Order: sequence, then structure tokens, then C-alpha cells
Amino acid sequence: MVNNKKILISSFILIFFSLLIYIALEESNQSNQTAIHDAPIRLTNEEHAWLANNKNLYVSVKPGWAPIAFLSENGEFRGISIDLLKKVEQKLGVRFDRVQAKEDIMQETADIIIAVAPATLHQQSLYTPLNAPYLDSSFAIYSKKENDFKVLRNLEGKKVAVFRTSYIAQSLALNHPELDLYAADIVEEALDAVRSGKVDAYIGNSIIIDYTLINQGFRDLKVSGITPYKFKIYMAVKTNLPLLRSSIEKAINAISANERKSILDAWTLKPTKEKNINYKLIFFILALSSLVTHFLYSANKKLSKEIEQRKKIESELLNEHNKLESSEFTIRQYLNDLKLLNETLEEKVKERTKDLEIEVEERKAAERVLLETQNALIEKEKFASLGVLVAGVAHEVNTPIGVGVTAISHLREKSHDLIDLYRTNLIKRSNLEEYFEVIVNATRIIEINLNRASDLVRSFKEVSVDQSGEDIREINLLAYIQQILMSLQPNFKKRPINIELSNINENLVLKIQAGAFSQVISNLLLNSLHHGFDENQPGLITISAVIEKQDLVLVYEDDGKGVPKENLRKIFDPFFTTKKGSGGSGLGLHVVFNIINQTFFGKIDVRSEVDKGVRFEILIPGCVVKGVS
Repeated sequence: MVNNKKILISSFILIFFSLLIYIALEESNQSNQTAIHDAPIRLTNEEHAWLANNKNLYVSVKPGWAPIAFLSENGEFRGISIDLLKKVEQKLGVRFDRVQAKEDIMQETADIIIAVAPATLHQQSLYTPLNAPYLDSSFAIYSKKENDFKVLRNLEGKKVAVFRTSYIAQSLALNHPELDLYAADIVEEALDAVRSGKVDAYIGNSIIIDYTLINQGFRDLKVSGITPYKFKIYMAVKTNLPLLRSSIEKAINAISANERKSILDAWTLKPTKEKNINYKLIFFILALSSLVTHFLYSANKKLSKEIEQRKKIESELLNEHNKLESSEFTIRQYLNDLKLLNETLEEKVKERTKDLEIEVEERKAAERVLLETQNALIEKEKFASLGVLVAGVAHEVNTPIGVGVTAISHLREKSHDLIDLYRTNLIKRSNLEEYFEVIVNATRIIEINLNRASDLVRSFKEVSVDQSGEDIREINLLAYIQQILMSLQPNFKKRPINIELSNINENLVLKIQAGAFSQVISNLLLNSLHHGFDENQPGLITISAVIEKQDLVLVYEDDGKGVPKENLRKIFDPFFTTKKGSGGSGLGLHVVFNIINQTFFGKIDVRSEVDKGVRFEILIPGCVVKGVS
């Protein structure tokens, strides 16, 4: 009777847990269908050793960037990036200390920046972003529910709020001047402006704004449309910690797609779908449970015999356990010996590590000195080219001024002669006519030469002021290149080289650092003059422009001697020149390369063959403001 009661209770327990298991399986069925198992992490020996020897690692976290990262009321860092970081800690078996991010990224001292956009990491940054973003979302258009702005062109002439210092604010100001932008300091200010009707819409990151709409009570606003602009967030690691960077890269790659989706869903508050219970399956489970009950009842006697056999086996296992305890004592002795060996090895490793740290610091110091010297030489090269410009213009201006002085001297002599004739009453009509002719010729000569000198001085003034400053201003591309050519005319005056400006729209206007642009054109022209042509070799230089949306593609070509294949890959290297000892510094094209890449964030390509000239293609993004063909 007792056994029957036990069997009945067991049956009910089986039915209850069967139902719970079924419901749990149904609730997770959808996600389990697409689940991706974690990939194994295969760290190298160097990566394992580095992580073991560097226990105190710091992560920089922005405290007010919900839901990506923020500081909770109890002082705990939370958010999407924090949950992702916890997964990385689990995969690597480490623990990172969280520290509050610096306002200026150049002042950061942490080993890892948990959330950063690549645009904020310039070429001299101490950090390198990981290969792929862990967060990728769109910039959306938010408005009142009664309004509908599906795309950016629907907002033409409308007042649109943007976050003041954001990437989207800069992009919209440059690419969509038809929008009336309103700069807000915080997200809540922008959403309040939409709600009150102060602005028509707000353009912001969809993940951040959706979170704010739900948690800050802005439920009367909606997503009207999506813009083509994307918001990508990366982790960045100090450039001098390659083993840490590769380890984190492997850990993030090992996080399954299902885990990533769970983290994102937890913070974007997506609604959960209702689950339907399959009652037919429940009845089937109940029937199956009844059969199991009958089977348990009939198998009760057999189970009793098995229990007796199990007790006998347990007794035998106890004897084996006693034998194992004896073996464990021997193993502990071996482990103690191994521990002593490890301690000795650790001391040797510490000594070697200390020597390597000293060597690394010395190398860093030498690299800093080298970089400072190189930058100083580049600045010297810029001012040297400006000095050449000054000397050439001064020589060129001297000619028209000298002609004007000669004309004035001749006019003064004729005036004295006429005055003497007048005082002696010997003046004749022919004398006056001759004097009038001298006046007309002299004034015409003076006017022409003074205008020539004025043009040279004005052109030199604009170009030289630009080269000594870094202000961004609007320039007419065709007129500005003509001014640069006029300033460099003394250098080309005695050389049989023609310069043609081809396919440049006369209405094309750029918004750019004019001085840096002038430096690029001047250095390319002087490079052709000094290296592309021999002293009396005739030649042709052509400058043309192609417009691609708001990007400028400038093509510079000459038909001179060209560059040998073995020198072409070194042409932009600092201090590389084929005329050492003949006035060549090897910095002209290096300055051009730095300006294009670091100042304009563009790129420059070069193609050349011996005796077939050289061709430079220069891309300057986002600088075209008017005159797009």
C-alpha cells in the first residue's frame, strides 16, 4: 500500500513537471530555432600569459549615455555596452575595473574605451578601434503622431532639432542646407521642443531616442521615418596593447548572435509575443503519464531487487574511494614540488619583464624625439616654400615698378623742357603737341605697369596669408588656382612649360582650409618644375577637377620624365629625394600627403612611368558647396 501511494505521488509529480517543461520549451522555441552556439575561444600562449600578468585593467565608461552606458542611482554602471563587457569577462576569465570617461579623449588613461565612434579617434590617438562595431543603428526622424516625415526631403524648409555636438548635426549642416537646424544640448530638450511645436521634428539615434521615449514619458511622439545616416559604436583598445586587443576581439567574436540579440532586446524594450499553449500535447502528456504510472506499479518489485544490488555496488565504491584517498596524498606531494618550480619560474619572468619594460620606454622616448624632429622639419619646409614665393614675387614686381619709374623720369624731363620754352617765350604749338603725346604714352605705360604690380601683390597677399593660417573659408576653385599660378609665375617665367586648367567649372566653390590647399597645389607645381623637367625641356602641366556629390577629385598631370617604378612607392616618404645635395629636402610631397590625409581626411594616389610623366589623383571629401555640375 505504501509503495502504491509513492507511485501515485510520483505520477502527479511527473505530470506537473512535464507541463512546466512543455511551457518552458514553447516559450523559448522561437529563439532556440535560430540559436547559435558559442564559438570556442582559442587564445595563443602569449595572450594567455599577458592576461595572467596584467590583472589591473581599466575600462573607460561614459556615465550618461543610456541605454548604451550610464550610471544608475546606486552608482553602478549599466547599459548595452556593460552587458557586452560582462560577456567578454566571462569568455576571458578576467575582471575589468570601470572608470568614468574623460571629457577629452586625448586625456584618457584607461586601457579600453567601451563605446566610441571612429570619427573621434584621429591619427594621433592612443587608441585603435576593434575591426567591427558591436552596435549598428540608424538615425531616425521623430515627430508628433499627427505629422509624417518619411524621408529627409519631406523636411525641406522645416525646423529640425539635432544634438549640438553630434556627427549627424555636422553631416546635416554640410549636406542638407535646406533644413533649418535647431541645436539642443540634451535629448530631453530636443524632444520637448518637438512636443511643444518649437520644432517640426528631431533627428537622432534610434536606440537612444526609443529608450528615452519610453522611459521619460514622451509617448505622444513617434518615429516618422529613417535617414540614410548610420550610428556605429566600437570598442577601442590602447594601440600599444595588441595582445589585449586581439584577446577581446576573439571574445566578442565568440559571443553568439542569440546572446547579442538578448542583450539588445533587454534594453530596447521590444514587446514579447503571446504564446499559444498546445492543449492536444498536454492531453498526450497526461495519457503518457498514466501509462508510466502503470509501468511503475508493475516494476515496483523489480526495483526493490535493484536497490539491493545498488547497495552492494555502493559498498564496493566505498572501498575504491579509500584507495583513491591514499593516491591523493602522493599527488599532493608532486603538486607541492611543482609549485616550488613555478615560483622560481615566476621570478625569472618578472626580471625579464622588467628589462623589456625599460627597453620599451627607451624606444618610446626615441620615437617621440624622432616625431618631434620630423614635425619641425615639415613646418620648416612649409615656411621655406613661402620664402621662395616671397623672393619670386619681389623680383617680378621689381620689373613693372622699374618701367613706371623710367616713364615718370622721361615725363619729368619733358615737363622741364616745356617750362623752359614757356619762360623764354619760345614755346610753339608743335612743342605742346609733342608734350601732350609724351603725357599720353607715359601715363599709359605707368598705368599698365602699376596695375601689373598691383595684381602680383594682391595675388601674393592672398596666397601667402592663406599659407600662414589655417582658417576654413569659401574659395572659387578656378580663380584661386589662377592666383596661385600668378604667385608662382616668377619660378616658371624662364622655363618652356605651359600650365592648363581643364574641365574646372568657373562657378565651383569649395569650403576648405585655403592655406593647406594652396600648399598642396604649390608643392605639386614646384615638384614638377624641379624633378619632372630638365632645365630647357618643354612640357605641359594639366590641372582638372571632377565632382562626385560633395566630394572633389582633383587630377594633376605633367608629361615630364616620370618616376621609376622602384621610387614610386617611396615618393611620399619623408626625406626621400632624388636631388640630395642639389636643394631637394625630400619633404615637399610628404607635406602634400599629410595635408590630404590628416587635414582634409582624403586620399592621394600616384601613377607614373619613366618618360611618360606623372598623374596624381586627389580626393577631398565633403568640400563642395556650390557649382555642382
